Amino acid sequence: MFTDVSSGFLEAARKRFAQRTSIEYSVLDITRDPLSQGLEPESYDLIVAANVIHATPSLHDSLTNIKKLLAPGGRLLLQETCGNFMLLEYVMQGFLPGWWVGENDQRVEKPYVNVDRWRKELLDIGLSGVDFTTHQFNEPIVNMASTRPIPPAAQDNITLLVSEHDSGAATEVSRQFRSHGSIVELCGLYNLPRNSRFVIVLLDVVSPLLYNLDEEGFQQLKDFILGLSNHHECVNVPKLCISTLEVNQLDDEAIQNLVSLQSHIHKHEICHRWTGRGREYALVKGVIHTVSLQSVPATQEFTKPIDNKLPKKLSLEFIGLLDTLVWREHSHSLLGDDEVEIDVRCVGLNFRDIAISYGLFGYTEDMGYEGSGVVRAVGSKVLHLRPGDRVMFGHPGSLCTRRTMPANFAHKIPDTWSFEKSAGLIVVYATVIWCLAVVGALRNGQTGLVHSACGGVGLAAIRFCEMRGAQVYTTVGSEEKVQYLVNECHIPRSRILLSRYVVSP
Repeated sequence: MFTDVSSGFLEAARKRFAQRTSIEYSVLDITRDPLSQGLEPESYDLIVAANVIHATPSLHDSLTNIKKLLAPGGRLLLQETCGNFMLLEYVMQGFLPGWWVGENDQRVEKPYVNVDRWRKELLDIGLSGVDFTTHQFNEPIVNMASTRPIPPAAQDNITLLVSEHDSGAATEVSRQFRSHGSIVELCGLYNLPRNSRFVIVLLDVVSPLLYNLDEEGFQQLKDFILGLSNHHECVNVPKLCISTLEVNQLDDEAIQNLVSLQSHIHKHEICHRWTGRGREYALVKGVIHTVSLQSVPATQEFTKPIDNKLPKKLSLEFIGLLDTLVWREHSHSLLGDDEVEIDVRCVGLNFRDIAISYGLFGYTEDMGYEGSGVVRAVGSKVLHLRPGDRVMFGHPGSLCTRRTMPANFAHKIPDTWSFEKSAGLIVVYATVIWCLAVVGALRNGQTGLVHSACGGVGLAAIRFCEMRGAQVYTTVGSEEKVQYLVNECHIPRSRILLSRYVVSP
């Protein structure tokens, strides 16, 4: 509905929004009781007042009249001139009669007020104050939002949908909700509630719903699904809102967060009704997280200028989401006396990098522990390398186009070695040398069992054992890998075991 104090403005609005057939138009003087002007009480979820309330004799009275129209949980969006804008005051002062309309409302010099005054007025009439503000660029206009709280009497009943095998979790959830004044009803999958706006599903808390399903339970499930074919039971609800909360364990902390989340969803139910969508939530270390997606035109993303002269680093925007890897410019430190600067050509990846990307340990800045490239510059104390040398190196954080590191971390490679081959040697061979030479003290004539022998570490271990004169036994997971060890590594078939088979004594 579009309203204005003058019917002349309504006619202009009808022409402007002629293509919007769903808009109603009505004359409204917000300084008077809107109910006496034909509007229904508490019937609007959103009211937008664009730079108009300051032009009334009493901010309190005008806002009180607006509150009469707001539904519980409804939101008022105010757009007003705020602060000190001297040019506007000098130009407009005295020219319009409305400039002095708030003279008896502590607005003697100008009709508009600052955000603090708006916050006080909104709180005085029982709204939430100023929930948030946004400022229009280079203008004295401020957008403010305020919400009409939902009274406790308006709280809906809550239904907990529980499994018959529930061991008490539902009882504790019910107790927590009741302690906050909610009316709670427990029911199972086969006696669904008939009149409940909030249903919290706890069917999978003890175990997955379909896990260890017996014959009786399977028959009940079939009857339930077949019963949905009855048109009296199956109703199309396009605005149904479903939200999920993922927790590792339903302990006291998780239950308290569940209660808070339900209150949050109830408070913002209007937004959910408009979108018809729920949200996904996850409880991580006592904090509720949710996802937020923002649409970005593809042309805007792919046409960003890239300065190839500046070093770039491959960064992971969100842990666990490999498709959020992006190139970012990174700082370039001054070269130390014993350091070397390398133009990176190839970077080796292994399981350690995958584990870091999923947040299992370490820091995402350290992904890429080995690589190869060409020396760009060397420090004054570096003697074994010079610019132009082809090298392989081991240093964390090497997923970048240029890397500075201590010179003893980089080593020249033969001209016959490719950058690709060289980039995958440092980590596996360093692991093998440390484990077998330093820790295990492997000597000539000893026997070594190499598990997963066709992996990177496994193949390096075979080479090292042979170099030390140790006898090698191996395990692999398939016949194809057996043939590889026989043909490429010349391991006798009698020393190769299939790790997926049980070996009898």
